[in-house]
Amino acid sequence: MAPMLLLPPLFKPRTVALSVAAVLLLTLGAASAAEPAADDTSPSQPPAGERETKLTAEPAPPPPALLPPAPAAPSPAVVARGRHLSRDCTSCHRIDGVENGIPGITGWSAERLAAALDGYRTGARRNPVMGSVARTLSADEVEALGAYYASLKR
Repeated sequence: MAPMLLLPPLFKPRTVALSVAAVLLLTLGAASAAEPAADDTSPSQPPAGERETKLTAEPAPPPPALLPPAPAAPSPAVVARGRHLSRDCTSCHRIDGVENGIPGITGWSAERLAAALDGYRTGARRNPVMGSVARTLSADEVEALGAYYASLKR
């Protein structure tokens, strides 16, 4: 006698036949529902209350422009060093921002002050006093002075 093959209940002939029949019925039922009968006189559009709403995907809005990160605020120690160094500046540049023939630098951005000092250092801006002062300052001192003057309100 040949050994009997034991199949799980899912693969028994009756289960397979019923599954195939169900798939065929569903397929044929869907196809016949999609095609109207020849003698069908119903309107091609369903009644207004039964209409399906077609969802359309709206294009996604463009991403917001990426902004460069804001520069980090200078540390209090850098601002304090700039305040200490500014004692040489305040002999000519008034701390209250009033201009009496000499420009007030109170409230200038660190970048503006650094650019002005660089101009005096390289000779692009001409002033004998400012040229000699700018040539004595290190990059760290210029950064500290810029942080201090930028922290002041005009």
